[in-house]
Amino acid sequence: MRNSCCDGIIHFFRRRSGMRKAAELKGLGLFAVLTVLVVGTWGTVVFAGGNPHVAEAIAHAEGAAKHGGMGHADAL
Repeated sequence: MRNSCCDGIIHFFRRRSGMRKAAELKGLGLFAVLTVLVVGTWGTVVFAGGNPHVAEAIAHAEGAAKHGGMGHADAL
């Protein structure tokens, strides 16, 4: 019996071959990136539309991220 979900995931990947594992990890990575983009976009639209302070904080954080600094990210 497995102790945790992590043990199950580790076991799942250990029993796969190298090429197959790489393909599965690539697929999981793509899924994760798409999920973050969709959830992030939805959150920005929903929260920014309802609260101008949140919209301003998001805009400052995005600007700071684009320029590689923490400038106004503390507004969040």
